[in-house]
Amino acid sequence: MEKWVDCYEGNIPIIITVPHGGYGKIDGVEQRKSGCLDPDFFTFELSQQLLSSFSRKDTSSSEKKKPYMVVGKIERRFCDLNRPPATAFENDMMAPYHQRYHDTIVKYISQVKAMSSEKYNGLCLLIDLHGQSDVSDKILRGTRNGITDVNLMEKYGEEAITGPHSFLGHLHRLGYEISPNNIKEKEHPQYNGGFTVWYYGSNNKQAKVYDSRPRDWIDCIQIESGIDFRTEEQTREMFADAICSSILDFFEHFINI
Repeated sequence: MEKWVDCYEGNIPIIITVPHGGYGKIDGVEQRKSGCLDPDFFTFELSQQLLSSFSRKDTSSSEKKKPYMVVGKIERRFCDLNRPPATAFENDMMAPYHQRYHDTIVKYISQVKAMSSEKYNGLCLLIDLHGQSDVSDKILRGTRNGITDVNLMEKYGEEAITGPHSFLGHLHRLGYEISPNNIKEKEHPQYNGGFTVWYYGSNNKQAKVYDSRPRDWIDCIQIESGIDFRTEEQTREMFADAICSSILDFFEHFINI
């Protein structure tokens, strides 16, 4: 089971989740008959290049800063890791793989919240990394229109979401078009935040619990990266470097203070 979920512990209170880039198939499991079956092409490869980017990134600290990361490796047509258990799979053989992915997220959220409370200002961020082809040259923000990142908004306002040192604002400064580029405009209705950011998002303390597993809440942002940034290896490497720089800039300006 472990080989189908890659787990990487970090040393800053930021988590990256990657649910839809896997290629794994479990013997005896047929593909689902409902829901979206298409993978987020090249997001698994992007996750591996992100690991490389953080390992190469220069830092003034003796220890290179790196986020936590959870990468699903099961193919989406067999198990959608960005859905609740009731709709994520149609064969119960997939239940342990879905549970391992989300149990790891729960564990990492607990760790980063404890870390930030002890060493930083108490804020954390989960970035749910996806890919889309409908708007191929843009990155689409998904926060359920501002309800999954309420702690950042309450403490820093729009500056922490779209400002020049925010995660998405830094990506914009590097030349990537973000949509929407302000908090007043509505997010794309098809990509405004799926199960992960909704379930773990900082607004969601009254949400229906789908199972008995304990969970905590954290600021969450879903990003749907355009296919133009993911197809070619060199372009994907540049995009990974940009995400790395943007996460570290956000960390220094909004958490490490």
